This record gives sequence, C-alpha cells and structure tokens, in this order.
Amino acid sequence: MESISKHGPSLEPKLRKFEERLKRLSLNDEIWFIIHHPGYTTPAEFAFVSVQIETMNALVDVLEKNLTGFYQGSKLIISEKG
Repeated sequence: MESISKHGPSLEPKLRKFEERLKRLSLNDEIWFIIHHPGYTTPAEFAFVSVQIETMNALVDVLEKNLTGFYQGSKLIISEKG
C-alpha cells in the first residue's frame, strides 16, 4: 500500500488552485445594475444571454455533482484503508 503522504503533497497544490479559482468566479455586484439597465438587451440578445445563464447554471450543477462525488469517494477511500 502506498503512503498517502507520497501523493498528498502533489495533489494539495492542484486542489488549492482549484479552490482559489472557484472563489474568484463569484459575480461582481455590478452585474445586477447591468442586467436591469434600460435597453440592456434586444430580444435576440435576451435569448442569447438567457442561454448563457442557463448553461452556466448547468455547468455549476455538474461541478456540484463532481465535487460531491469526489468528497464522498475520498472519504470512502480513507475509511477502507483504515
């Protein structure tokens, strides 16, 4: 059985980078002003922007599912290793 510490130092920086990137993805408060600004979108632009928002939400759903599975799977691995 390989030591956890052998791979931990390699995995931690990758996971920390991922965590930092997630933190930076939050919306800027300015977006609320922008989307309510008169004339922000034409009907065509509205359709485009709506699809973009729906796609971003779908991507977050996938990310949440992956993170949940990653966390649960990781906990199972260490519980099986004793």
